[in-house]
Amino acid sequence: MKKALHFIIALLAFVGLANAQVVADFETGDFSQLNPYSFTNDATYPWTVENVIMSGSNYLIQSGNAGNNGTTSAFSISVNFGEPGYISFDAKCMGEGDLDLLYDVCQFSIDGSVQLQHGEDISGWNTYTYNVTAGTHEFEWAYIKDGSYSMEGDCFQLDNITFGPGTGCAAPFGLIVQNAENYAELSWEGCSDTYTLRYKNGTGAWNTVPGITGRFYTLENLTTGDYTVEVQSDCEPGNWATGTFMIHVPASTADWYGYVYNAYSLDYEDKIDCFNMQDLTTVTVASEAFPSYVYGATFVKGEMWFCMYNDEISDYSLYKAPIDIYSKTVGTPEVVVEYCGLYVMAYNPVNGLLYYVDANDHHLKSINPEAIGPVTDYGEISNTVLALAINKDGEAYGNFYDGSDYLFCSVNLTNASLTVIDAEYAPYEGFAFDLVTNELFGVYGSSLYYIDPQNPEPYYCGQIGGDEWVDFDYGFFMVYDWDAVGESSVENLKLYPNPAQGQVTVEGTGLMVVSNLLGQEVLRQQIDGKATVELPKGIYLVRVNNAMSKVVVE
Repeated sequence: MKKALHFIIALLAFVGLANAQVVADFETGDFSQLNPYSFTNDATYPWTVENVIMSGSNYLIQSGNAGNNGTTSAFSISVNFGEPGYISFDAKCMGEGDLDLLYDVCQFSIDGSVQLQHGEDISGWNTYTYNVTAGTHEFEWAYIKDGSYSMEGDCFQLDNITFGPGTGCAAPFGLIVQNAENYAELSWEGCSDTYTLRYKNGTGAWNTVPGITGRFYTLENLTTGDYTVEVQSDCEPGNWATGTFMIHVPASTADWYGYVYNAYSLDYEDKIDCFNMQDLTTVTVASEAFPSYVYGATFVKGEMWFCMYNDEISDYSLYKAPIDIYSKTVGTPEVVVEYCGLYVMAYNPVNGLLYYVDANDHHLKSINPEAIGPVTDYGEISNTVLALAINKDGEAYGNFYDGSDYLFCSVNLTNASLTVIDAEYAPYEGFAFDLVTNELFGVYGSSLYYIDPQNPEPYYCGQIGGDEWVDFDYGFFMVYDWDAVGESSVENLKLYPNPAQGQVTVEGTGLMVVSNLLGQEVLRQQIDGKATVELPKGIYLVRVNNAMSKVVVE
């Protein structure tokens, strides 16, 4: 918003010396307030004084190339500072771009060095302030239009150009947050020599970072949560710029597999790859090269089930292949059903059925992997399905395309109806639930995202493979070493004491597997009734057959 400021005009026409605060607010209706200084206006697209009624004033100046693509409108002033000083101005940018996609650009430079550069303004009018050294400085404002598109009224507007001796100060604004994995990169506009930043997770206590030089900072080692971050100028304390962002560090410790299309940095072949949610950068090749594309891969009781083109019948077939989850290898595929044109597929751990969408008639169907028999048809899916996942409670979700938008929907498995949860979504190529944590993850190329079905704003978890770029297409699933169907409750497994002091007693009968939170197996043995095991400090998952529980060793 335009400020009401007093001004003093320095009457030093030849040297333009800034020996007192000078404000050009253009309320004279012309550029006469800049006459004492070396002022240059664009010859082809000159800036003009416009009568635009705002709070407290009527006039401002505006770039002259609105609607003229591929052009630049610039003006500059040259000011001699007898001592260190500052320049500030109010500005509003209206155009095609934004802070990241610079199409039409509002730009401010000092002595040819760009200080401000962005497109469509993020918060209306802002005050920009910059400190300068003693001597003569040239200040230039330019509106740079690209050659592609014009919006009605696109321009660069300025008011209250102020300069003088001393130090200028303004509250920071335009706080931008780029969050990824477990960190967030912050940047903002301002003129202070130092800043104080504070942030908190949810309703927790503030964490304060004082003495930040520059207008950027990176918050590292963040945990899952909805964060609030604020920054203030140390020269003007108490006036905070505020932003919010989200972080989700996966609780899943499982191994995940996916069909990798063109793993360019690995060996250029299409295979099944494996990674762990706690170590996205390390990718293990788990299979030989596949002869054709894999679609709708999912995990069923130690096996990978998927659809693949079958050369022998010149059509698609349903396959399965054994997975050794300890050596991380996928065995030789074998045909289960010929002429099966399914596109996406998900295993339901509640009833043990495989649900899929038939690519030929777009109907939701299911089969029993234990005894392949008649197909159950639930009806037509109204939109194109890209991804499908079912959680440990038997609730289904999917990513769909309706011809114009990508939709995140819940899926009724009894009648194939969809309920739209989010209508502005990304074209994820694979969804899968962790059947331990019930976390939903999606992949898009090599990027992994966590998705909260109740609030499906995606959380970026990181890039699978790190610098080894991979592309997970049409097959993405977790593996586990127990039968999720009919999973026993923890009441059928006794662990004590919990927390423990080095020794844990386990009561149960069958195969006991103990793993840490990184998914690493630390113990495997058969027990019959009762066993006492020694474990170092840490948190462990203990499974006996279908039952699972957590134990803390202090």
